[in-house]
Amino acid sequence: MVREERPHAFSFRAQTTMPEAEEISTLSPELQRLAREELNEDPKRREKDIQAVREWLVKQPHLNARTDRQLILRYLRGCKFSLERTKAKLDMYYTCKGALPDMFKGRDPQNPKLRSIIKLGLMFPLPGYDSDGRKVIFGRLGAWDPSKHKPEDLFKAAGMLFDVMFLEDEQMTVTGIVQANDMTGLTLKHVAALPLPLIKRVSTTWQEGYPFRPKGVHYINTPQAFDALFNLFKPLDAEKMKKTHSFPLSF
Repeated sequence: MVREERPHAFSFRAQTTMPEAEEISTLSPELQRLAREELNEDPKRREKDIQAVREWLVKQPHLNARTDRQLILRYLRGCKFSLERTKAKLDMYYTCKGALPDMFKGRDPQNPKLRSIIKLGLMFPLPGYDSDGRKVIFGRLGAWDPSKHKPEDLFKAAGMLFDVMFLEDEQMTVTGIVQANDMTGLTLKHVAALPLPLIKRVSTTWQEGYPFRPKGVHYINTPQAFDALFNLFKPLDAEKMKKTHSFPLSF
């Protein structure tokens, strides 16, 4: 018997374009109102917009993109239902995917290297949401060993987390995300181990290829090495992203 290989949450692989059942929304009436008012989501036009993006993707065979309703709707919300912005962001995501094989290939959570990184708890979503309904992602960015872990594997594990959250947490795609980073343990060895070309490509992928709605980035327990890390990433941030950073705090 031939085993059918099915796409999983760690890879936005191409899927069939056959008609599919409408996804059952998990959004409360309040969140549905928020989607209408802040994201320009019109329930009467939503399916037409999804179909328009799907038809465009089918005409872009070089992207080898997924065309399922769930993925397209997430991107439409992240782009406030602008069809052109949605197309541009999807194009960027799949272009970056092809340019960053180290980040997107071999996404097996049972892989010993990736499993050891996941167990470190470098980045994980906190239960529930904050007072504004946003998902909080907690980071422990100094908890890895530069002599044991490759930066490419760190970003791969983080990308796997984001992809799962992106597809499974519908509320997050409406209310946005907040990052809270504990910088305990960060040293100049961590900073020196991060290749600038890789940082640039990953930054472009996350900011221009993912439809996240970043609402804030906060730092605590910032050591002296933090300034070097912050100065490495800051020039790569889009103007909108720069406004989300809070001043570092130390305890």
